[in-house]
Amino acid sequence: MIGDCLGRTTMSALKGSCVVATLILAACGPGQIIHLVCREWDWEKHNVIGPPQAIRVDLGGGLISTPVGGFKINKVSDDTIVFGGDDPEKQFKVEGSLSRENGDVYMTYRRPNGAPVKLVHYTNCELRKRLF
Repeated sequence: MIGDCLGRTTMSALKGSCVVATLILAACGPGQIIHLVCREWDWEKHNVIGPPQAIRVDLGGGLISTPVGGFKINKVSDDTIVFGGDDPEKQFKVEGSLSRENGDVYMTYRRPNGAPVKLVHYTNCELRKRLF
């Protein structure tokens, strides 16, 4: 067994990876919560930046919590979870997707008129490990 849907693993030496996150996301049912830790991708430097960031996927509650706020899950398919809504300050609309194949998260911020403002990409996602 690789792990369960809450991020517990049976192998203490197991390092989380996109593959592990994908297996867990694919295996978990609609009422499960998945905790991921991801890194933000810098498009100009072509490298990850900043400290690891938490992403919580609550399929049963229909919510995804990201480093910039919580959003309603709009669609779940075999390969993608689509989410979106207003940002916490209500200045932008946020559209996002979580790949169930590689664990990558893409978020696009749009002005009220629909013009894109910023694209954020979280990558190198791992399952959050339990401390005890």
